[in-house]
Amino acid sequence: MRARFFWFGLMSLAACHPQEKRTLQDFVKIVDAPLIQTAYAKLVTVSFETKSLAQEIHWGGRVDLHSTDPEAYDAYSIRITPAGILWPVNETADPQLKIGQKARQEFISFSPEGATYGITFTTTDGKWDVRIIRSQHLGKKDVDPEFNAEKLARAISARYDLLKT
Repeated sequence: MRARFFWFGLMSLAACHPQEKRTLQDFVKIVDAPLIQTAYAKLVTVSFETKSLAQEIHWGGRVDLHSTDPEAYDAYSIRITPAGILWPVNETADPQLKIGQKARQEFISFSPEGATYGITFTTTDGKWDVRIIRSQHLGKKDVDPEFNAEKLARAISARYDLLKT
């Protein structure tokens, strides 16, 4: 299955953060196509490019569903920022999700044809927020490639923790 690159809207951040021992570029060593493929239960081919901005980094992709429905799509986005940007102060963690320092599920929209959902977590050392979002709209005859945002979040968190030792 072919994947086509799909970018979500990007914006740079004006917030200044002191230099950390860990940098955003460390995530370039962590997030790759084989890792993203593990989030799909069905075999898919994922290709992507990394988009780095001053204080954040993005990955985005769109899986070709080979659909006859011109409106069908399956897309993912991974966004990493300094801690506190993706996780508002008043938000609480989901105690069932043991990923990084804290984690919560993101339920953005659901319908009979598709959904937009994901997970946001803060790395174990509290330095980075990571948001994984999956958005899809399936045609009536399309087969869901079954994206697992929690599995991908756990894999990114585990790789990050191994990298810093």
